[in-house]
Amino acid sequence: MKEFRKVLIYIDSILLPKGFKLFESQESGCIICDYRKSTNQSINSIAFLKREDKIKGFYYAVNFIEMELIIIPILTKNKLFGDVKPENIDESFWVQKNTRYTLSDDGKDISKYEEVVNIFNLFYKEEALPFFEKWKDLKCFI
Repeated sequence: MKEFRKVLIYIDSILLPKGFKLFESQESGCIICDYRKSTNQSINSIAFLKREDKIKGFYYAVNFIEMELIIIPILTKNKLFGDVKPENIDESFWVQKNTRYTLSDDGKDISKYEEVVNIFNLFYKEEALPFFEKWKDLKCFI
């Protein structure tokens, strides 16, 4: 648990100053660490899982609140979607992500702190930041 706390402190030092907030939850024996940065228009999310002594799957997504306000009622009315709040949608659309940062189903041993931090840095700089820059608002669909 001590090593996991070190990893969290490091990731906090990168994301919290950028306006992200950490939300932790548990599901199926995993701790889900979901960093979210919210505005009136969108929610940017960076997340990963901790299971036992492994970190799994650095992940990013964007939720466009304005788009969800239009789509959710249509999907709910046609019984394609349950009743959900727009801000609870993880991602407004799916994009293919680079698998080298997913850390596979086996995950990465937390005791390998330097490796985990290096992978996170690459993920953040090469994948997440360019993604959030490209998909910063609904104008990107025009």
